[in-house]
Amino acid sequence: MEEALAGVRVLDLTQALAGPYATMLLADLGAEVIKIERPGSRRQVEGPFSYHGMDAYFISVNRNKKSVALDLKHPLGREIFYELVKVSDAVIDNFRLGVTKKLGIDYETLSAINPRIICTSITGYGSQGPYSHRPAYDLVAQALSGAISITGHPGAPPARNGVAVADQGAGLVAAAATIAALYRRHVTGRGQKVETSLLEAMMYQLAYELALYTISGILPEPIGCKHQLVIPYNAYQGSDGRYFVVAAPFLFRQLCQAIGRPDLVEDERFNRPDRLLANREQLEEELAATFRTRPAHEWLQLLHEADIPCGPVNNLQEAIDDPQVQATEMVVPVTHVMGGEVRLVGVPVRMSETPPPKRRQFTSPPLLGQHTDQVLTQLLGYTKEHLDELRSQGVIG
Repeated sequence: MEEALAGVRVLDLTQALAGPYATMLLADLGAEVIKIERPGSRRQVEGPFSYHGMDAYFISVNRNKKSVALDLKHPLGREIFYELVKVSDAVIDNFRLGVTKKLGIDYETLSAINPRIICTSITGYGSQGPYSHRPAYDLVAQALSGAISITGHPGAPPARNGVAVADQGAGLVAAAATIAALYRRHVTGRGQKVETSLLEAMMYQLAYELALYTISGILPEPIGCKHQLVIPYNAYQGSDGRYFVVAAPFLFRQLCQAIGRPDLVEDERFNRPDRLLANREQLEEELAATFRTRPAHEWLQLLHEADIPCGPVNNLQEAIDDPQVQATEMVVPVTHVMGGEVRLVGVPVRMSETPPPKRRQFTSPPLLGQHTDQVLTQLLGYTKEHLDELRSQGVIG
């Protein structure tokens, strides 16, 4: 059986996080992803966040890809890129607005070369509006979208989400939209331009919170691990100092029985849903006091037995070692091109009719230009003499 995206070839012009995250998912699902990188663009990195001189940041989102070192600013480099476009399905970039036009690799230019090509661009703010030419980072998109205003604890300074949700959200949106464009091309025979941005992806993830506000008119504020509308829904501390979370908004009676506090169900402060919300701080005090009487693991055992949604607040090592994470293969060993193994996230997808991508052999994040000769020889028919001449001119690396 072939993988889901087998036969799809993607030219990857991305860097940093949002773009490589998108192309990693496409590669994980079977697409051939060819990174186009400027010769000499990578630096040797030393320190705890590197492996054999390769940046851990790069390693995290560039497995299963090939690397071609090609100077797009050189006329010959651009011509080689155009040749690759002719035999490819999609081009993905996360340049600032206007860069592809300046380089001569914008959709209008590439679609004239290959009408079936799909060009997906991830920018900070999109191609329209007053901010379209501004630079952006994940932090800025989180702040501008309002996400930071509802993250953290009441009275505390603003806090970004611990995960790069704007970058990675934009990457997921870009991957989904690229696949949608591939499907549409199957119907029409033509490619198209696809756009998304960090800000748009961040706003998209606020669907629930935005609707609550626009319908109620009540401006949400930071509430830590709590929920605006339902209770109990929070993090609690056991007698051993460990934290765990309980999410039982429609299981209040069962929760009270499980923790030995049936009296709370009959308490006039909490005996109706509206009273639960009105007196949520008093209820939180009661629950917190109760949970401080036993170790976290004992409470979790009792709550699991009562079928109450709950879980420990794990650090990353504990999450990696968690039996459910292990069972779903969400941390996988990847053999590195320079030797040894690195452990990376698995693929959160299962398909019944195609090979499970998380169980196949992942390939190492590539060295800069590692596949230049292979790609240009196999796809474009270049000879060794031609490659040597291009390399002497600095067109390829």
